[in-house]
Amino acid sequence: MNAATTATNCNSASGTGTLVSTNYVRILGDGAAVGAVQLCKSSGYYWGYVVFYDAMQPNNWGQVRLDRYQGGSKVAAYTCDTVGGNGYVRPGQTQCWTSRISGGSSDKFQALGYSCYGSSHPSCPDVNLDA
Repeated sequence: MNAATTATNCNSASGTGTLVSTNYVRILGDGAAVGAVQLCKSSGYYWGYVVFYDAMQPNNWGQVRLDRYQGGSKVAAYTCDTVGGNGYVRPGQTQCWTSRISGGSSDKFQALGYSCYGSSHPSCPDVNLDA
C-alpha cells in the first residue's frame, strides 16, 4: 500500500471493505495532497471512497466517482450522490462513498477523487480528477 492509504479505509454504509487500490487527491495548481481516493471491495461488490485529511472549508466540496468498464469500454459511472452513496463531501465533512456495485468476472472498476476548491456543487472541472 502506498502513502495515500489513511487510517480510515474503505468505509461504506454496509461497513468496511478491502482496499483494492489507492491514490492521492491533489489540489489543482500546486499538487499538494489533500486526501486519498480508494477503490474498495467486499464479497463481489465494489465502491469508491474518498477521505480528506482536513474538513472541507466553505465554498469547497469533494466527491469520488466509480467508473465501471466492460470489454475496455466505460459502461457506467457512480458518485457519492448516486442512490446508495452518502452524498458529496460538504464543508465540515471529510469523507464520502459511492453505492456498492456488484461486479462480474469481466468488470473492471476505477475510483477517481475530486477536490473542488472555490466552486459550488456540482460544478467541478474534470481536470480536478485524480485516479
